[in-house]
Formats: sequence, structure tokens, C-alpha cells
Amino acid sequence: MIQKPHRVATFFGCIGTDHFGEILKKKAGEANVDAHYYEQNEEPTGTCAACITGDNRSLVANLAAANCYKKEKHLDLDSNWELVEKARVYYIAWDVWAGLALLEDQPAPQPCKPEWAECGKLGWSPDCVAHPGGFFLTVSPESILKVAKHASDNNKIFCMNLSAPFISQFFKEPLMKVMPYVDILFGNETEAATFAKELGFETDDIAEIAKKTQTLPKENRKRQREVVFTQGEDVTVATVGDKVTMFPVLDIDQNDIVDTNGAGDAFVGGFLSALVQDQALEECIRAGHYAANVIIRRVGCTFPEKPNFH
Repeated sequence: MIQKPHRVATFFGCIGTDHFGEILKKKAGEANVDAHYYEQNEEPTGTCAACITGDNRSLVANLAAANCYKKEKHLDLDSNWELVEKARVYYIAWDVWAGLALLEDQPAPQPCKPEWAECGKLGWSPDCVAHPGGFFLTVSPESILKVAKHASDNNKIFCMNLSAPFISQFFKEPLMKVMPYVDILFGNETEAATFAKELGFETDDIAEIAKKTQTLPKENRKRQREVVFTQGEDVTVATVGDKVTMFPVLDIDQNDIVDTNGAGDAFVGGFLSALVQDQALEECIRAGHYAANVIIRRVGCTFPEKPNFH
């Protein structure tokens, strides 16, 4: 959606020395993503199978190499940590490839799970922020905390996605160690409800959950936490300042919905494409809704060469 050819996004991840790893390298290069993989030969590159039935989906992930990321062998290397220090936006999710998303600190472009866990796909303009992924919370929480603390100490933006209900259910302790550093939290209604249950919020109202989540303890007091919960075809719920606001999604005929896989990732991608251009939260959500609306009209998590977003 940014439509700029420069490489401003850096992707850290763990892959195997195999065919699927080579595919990731190739696709990252084609998308102008500056990928820096930790390559190992203990496990193959993680893969995910998606079965689409109507507007529903079922996902099965083979985590494989995503379980093998080593902070001391990759993130801690001077050459890699220098890339982290150059970034001004960070995004963490728990999907099939272990990774960190970084946005290099340069002027913003002008506008123009256990084993069965859910996984994501590349879902937005990689000129903005590359899709991170990969069960960092279950594999390398120390990597998350190192980046999170750096972001907080330097007043940079640290974003995180709840990603799947099982994260809150089975990895609550490491999740809550990271939460104080989160500036923007994403999730869908199911993930939000599970998170609220695990934290004892005693409510299933998404707006109330968003507000309670916003007020959780936070390290960097210079930035008020923003919480954004999508609900499929229903309104997106977000904290805007001290209020909770509802944002209607774009209308779409049910017959035009082809494949919902990657819609959530596309929303975050669109959101981040506006965020790195210093747009207001409302505009970021509008961009996210547009990106998700485009994705669900196409087979696979694919997108046209140029956006029609104004």
C-alpha cells in the first residue's frame, strides 16, 4: 500500500536448509523485504496447510524450524542487533515462521500453537513492515523482551498480536511479561475473549475488554496503549484516547468472499502501512479495513500490484 521500492522492512526468522527455506528467501527478495534468517539443519522450514470451506477455514501447522530460533546465535549478533537499533517500529506475532519485524529509522514515505496452532501468511505491503511470526513467546521469549525493552527505552513503537487463543491459555506468564511494553495490541474477538477470561476481567463485552486491556500496567508512559480488536464482518473495536470507538468494516457481498485466510494479517498490514506514515489511529484502521477487504476477494493471501486506496 505504500508503493515505494525501497527496503525499509527487516525480517528476522528461523528456517531450515531446504526447498521451503529457499522459497521464503526468494519471495522476501521479490517483496523488497530485507530478510535475515537464522538457518539451521536440525528441522525443516515451518509449513502450514489451509483448508478453505466456504468462508470458513481450518489450519494445520508444522512448526519445525520455528521451534529452533536461538537468541544468542542470531538476535545477539552485532550485525543483527544493529538492524534492531535502526528500527522505529516493531511488530511481534506468533505464527509459523519465527521472526521480528523492523522498520528502519528513515523518513516515512509520502502517501501516494502447540503443534496444531493457527498460522499466518505474508499479508501486506512489505515496503511497510514485514510479517513477523513464529511462536517467539513459546520458543524465545527472551528475544521478545530484549526488543520490547529497547523499544520502550527509546520511545519507539512496539506492536504485538494475540494471534491465537492458546497463547493466552497456555503461555499467559510470558505473555504478561511482555504486555507492559506493548504500545499497540491487535487481536480478534475470540482471542480477546480468551485473553479476558484468563485475566479474570469477568466480561465478554469486547469494548469493555479493550478498555481493561488498555489500562493494564505499562512501562513507557509517553505512549498510551492502543488496543484494536477485529470481529470479522462486525465492527472493529479500538481504544482512541480514553474512549472505546467502533469502526464499521467495508461492505462486501457474501458472493464476493473467496478466501478469508490472511484477512487478519492483511488488516494489520494495512494498519501499519498508515502508521509508519504517521497517520492517526482512525486512518490506520481505515487502511486496515481496505487491505482485509481486498484479501478476502482473492484466492490465497494475495494482492493486486497497486492499491485503490484513497
